[in-house]
Amino acid sequence: MESKLQLNDIFSSLPISNENLSEASNLQSQLDSLLYKQEIFWKQRSKVHWLRAGDKNTKFFHHKASSRKRTNFIRKLTLDDGSTISNQAAIEAEICRYFSTLFHSHGSSRDATNLLLSAVNSRLAAHQFTLLDAPLTAEEVKLALFQLSGDKAPGSDGLNAYFYQKNWNTLGEDLCTAVLDILNNNTNMASINKTLIVLIPKKSNASSLKDFRPISLCTTLYKIVAKAIANRIKPIMEDIISPTQSVFLSVRLIFDNIFIAQEMIHAINHRKSGKIGACCCSLHSEQLGSFNGISIARSAPAISHLLFADDTLLFAKATQSSCNALQAALQLYNQTTSQRVNFGKEVLLKAVIQAIPSYVMSCYKLPTSICQKIEKLMAQFWWGSFGKNSKTHWKSWDLLKIGLIWKVGNGHSIRTLQDSWVPNLRILRNKKLFRNIHSDAAELVQWASSYLLQYRDAQARKIDAEPTCHLRTSSVVNQAKEESYQLYTDATINDKNSKIGLGAVVKDWNGQVIATVSVPLSAKVTPTMAEAMALRSGLSWCCSVRIPLSTIFTDSKQLANKIHSHKKELSALADVIVDIKNSLSHFPDASVCYTPRDNNTHAHHMAKEALGLDEELVWKDTCPNLNIVT
Repeated sequence: MESKLQLNDIFSSLPISNENLSEASNLQSQLDSLLYKQEIFWKQRSKVHWLRAGDKNTKFFHHKASSRKRTNFIRKLTLDDGSTISNQAAIEAEICRYFSTLFHSHGSSRDATNLLLSAVNSRLAAHQFTLLDAPLTAEEVKLALFQLSGDKAPGSDGLNAYFYQKNWNTLGEDLCTAVLDILNNNTNMASINKTLIVLIPKKSNASSLKDFRPISLCTTLYKIVAKAIANRIKPIMEDIISPTQSVFLSVRLIFDNIFIAQEMIHAINHRKSGKIGACCCSLHSEQLGSFNGISIARSAPAISHLLFADDTLLFAKATQSSCNALQAALQLYNQTTSQRVNFGKEVLLKAVIQAIPSYVMSCYKLPTSICQKIEKLMAQFWWGSFGKNSKTHWKSWDLLKIGLIWKVGNGHSIRTLQDSWVPNLRILRNKKLFRNIHSDAAELVQWASSYLLQYRDAQARKIDAEPTCHLRTSSVVNQAKEESYQLYTDATINDKNSKIGLGAVVKDWNGQVIATVSVPLSAKVTPTMAEAMALRSGLSWCCSVRIPLSTIFTDSKQLANKIHSHKKELSALADVIVDIKNSLSHFPDASVCYTPRDNNTHAHHMAKEALGLDEELVWKDTCPNLNIVT
């Protein structure tokens, strides 16, 4: 404000001398810097990640931040007995009481812990121990810092990672000294090991504390320490993580266990011989005891469990001894960690039953009949219907799931003035409901158009500090980095049948095919549009199964140039190009390259064969000849 007043004073005194003109230039630079910092502040508070700093939408940021504050502010709470409290002191006391009780530990058993640890047979090799025990270096601290996201919420000191990254030349040496003192000299880090606990609403209009999820906002120094330790452990992760765990390692893909589970369940459902049945169940814990498991063929190994991050799928014989082993494992887990199994109906439906198919659906589409069967089982479980014991379903399942899923579809089901929608529309709705003021349709259309233009303008911009992709046009393909993958895409067109085929192939760093995708579509588009749709489809699939791509190839040089171009795309390709660039944000180190058709034969084969398919198909570890696939 002071700089602005001084500028006004200078320009109000005419004529302006050279000295005053120089001073005005300095003041204007200071003012621009302050305004930019203010914009960054409101952008961070607004949490609108599709907008970028420099879009000059400070008013928009301010509105979004204010809207988030109103949504997240807890004005009242509903207690377990149905009563409501609105006093700030009472709300604070109830929050402390609730979460203190929820996270209170009843203590663990030393004998149970020793028994649990005795089951860990693997040990670190001498060279691995030497690697972990070696002092950390300043280079590792710098790497950890610049791997952190710059504008995430800061901790109690208010300094995010971007502050340290931007001022590395000034603060780098002191920062390394402090972090290395903690890592190498075991200095007490209590002063930085403080977090801010924030409650995040799990749903709109959250009213009780069970509707909030607590998160911890750590200081950036603490994040650097944790990241440096994680980077040091990373080289030996493959040796200390269970071979049945399908995530946490770049060389493992989550759909490996999905395919195994699919085959296991298929064998269980079609097993018609033998007196002893087999069963499968899903649990959310790591230590589950020992099971004999089941084998689906004479020469196949017995499989007892598969791990999906923090979910575990168990396979066992349907016998009393297997049930006793499971119960004993859960009791041991409880005695060791003080955590208990929650068998509430709503928790099981949301956290278990709905989560089970999510991994499978990330790899391929489930038939409609399977989805309907899952919904039927969920409804029966909710209302207590088991086997021949049928109970009344007092509400239709479609009504019960409205609060869980809301799909926009074609927009015909959206009630603009009644439903919760984007901020300005919500304001118009409130005027209609509470003040009986009818909004002008022209005003609504004007605001919606302005909002859409802001969004498209923000997506079209590109900041030098955050490149979305890189382009190489050489026909020589560089060797991929170890533990990274390459994506090849291509498309073919059948004008006679108005059909296009999209193909994608993923290869590892040795050039070995690990997965292929074929997608048939009914459409009549230009060759470049078909190539863009193939690239978009391939990137989307790699995002869903979390494949770490290092290089992305297309044999359309025109498409590669458009992706790399800074100019705003005005053709029909615009929306597809935007989708591709958004998907590339999941692979910040990947480069988009043009490759000749001769180097892209696998993807071309998958695209050509897709013309003979009726639905999307995915293969693992092969590039199939569809003429012999049944």
